[in-house]
Amino acid sequence: TRLKTIKVGEAQTENLSITQVSTMALPGQGQATHRIVGRVKNSGSETISEARVVLAIDGAEVATRSVTLGDSPEAVVEFPIALNQAGVHRCTLRVAGDRFAADNTYYFTIRVEPPIRVLCLAGRSRSSEVNKAYWLRSALDQQAAVPFLVDVIDPRELAPETLPSYAVVVLMEAATLAAEQINGLQSYVRGGGGLLLVPEDRAEVAAFNRNYADLTPALLQRKQLFSEHAPVSLTQVQSYHALGRSLQDGGPMDFSAARFYGYWSVEPVAGSEVVLTFENGDAALVAGYAGSGRT
Repeated sequence: TRLKTIKVGEAQTENLSITQVSTMALPGQGQATHRIVGRVKNSGSETISEARVVLAIDGAEVATRSVTLGDSPEAVVEFPIALNQAGVHRCTLRVAGDRFAADNTYYFTIRVEPPIRVLCLAGRSRSSEVNKAYWLRSALDQQAAVPFLVDVIDPRELAPETLPSYAVVVLMEAATLAAEQINGLQSYVRGGGGLLLVPEDRAEVAAFNRNYADLTPALLQRKQLFSEHAPVSLTQVQSYHALGRSLQDGGPMDFSAARFYGYWSVEPVAGSEVVLTFENGDAALVAGYAGSGRT
């Protein structure tokens, strides 16, 4: 028996490839702006000092970077990119600089969700010129994972026919709505819309409970006020509830850090759930259903 070897490759080879790609939304810039990070590897025996990496999105080349490897077998390349169109974007990261192109391209996708449209019904505070929706806008702007598009109008300007274009309605001035507008809200919620009720300071208990009996997950009882030296805090969140989980999407939160100097005590209606609780046991956030919608 005789063994004969046959030379099938060169002693010195070059082989570049993209071995890994990760994408992330940049904090504070919304989900439209991403950082794309690719790992370039030289698996050959020849040293390749520099390579060109091309990013293509939806079939069009959008950016090019030069990456320096030198004596290192791997290097990392980054692309900040803005994707303003909602939907799934098909992307490729391709490295050039060797003679074996079969493993030079990495295929991946980036999904950009459409913004969630929110309608806030709020006027201006009686004690200042600050719009009551300011804090709502500030809180939603911190949500990098999901973009929100917030429209703020005076409740008296609400046209019920516009409600279906919104995913959620936030009502901060319940007392100013007319009967026709309340009926429009009821139809909107029962058809699948979301409604967040935030009773204002001057809300009338009997009128609120009567006008929103078919919508509210809790009935108003009385206003609770506390001194500046003895505020109350939140102590419990029902993490099993969808709202509780969404409040902690970014990681565990210390809700006890917030201080409250007043709130409306409420009586949850049958079928609703208390999601957030004050330290004294009173409900802070109550969720329920009305038809196919949520309140």
